[in-house]
Amino acid sequence: MVSRVFMPLFVTNCVVMANVRELGLDASLPILLATMLTKFVATRSHALYCKIPTTDAFALAFIISYKGVVEVGGYFMTSDGKKLTDRLYAMGLLFTLFTQITITFSVKRLYKPSSKYLGYQQRNVASLRPNSELKILSCIHRHDNVPAFINLLDTACPTGDSPILLHVLHLIEMTG
Repeated sequence: MVSRVFMPLFVTNCVVMANVRELGLDASLPILLATMLTKFVATRSHALYCKIPTTDAFALAFIISYKGVVEVGGYFMTSDGKKLTDRLYAMGLLFTLFTQITITFSVKRLYKPSSKYLGYQQRNVASLRPNSELKILSCIHRHDNVPAFINLLDTACPTGDSPILLHVLHLIEMTG
């Protein structure tokens, strides 16, 4: 309810209140850029210090340095309290929109979580090498689960050349 109804209504209300006619380049743009750049550099340097890969550090810095709706809410609250002029309010909203577009495309380009798990794509029964052992982990909760698992083992047809390494885990519910 909040993310699908109230959040879009809030952002729409904030944008409608911005006076685009007052928009112009002034001293606020370098301040906004310096703030964004400082957050980006601080996050990236800490990520690299913790030995996070460079592309992941860039993606993390982009994500952490952008606040989105929180930033829009901050601009709205300060403009409502007359601490922010109409020009600064419009400039802040435009800058937030620009950074949202830039950061979205940058993170999609930099961060590919599927590349971390490429080594696991060939870990299945079909890609098992001939004459290698098949590793199976079985979790048994009730005694009724045992016959089905024994049928699976019979279907696998273990031999001396292609054995089965079996780990059985008996799950017991602990009470008290």
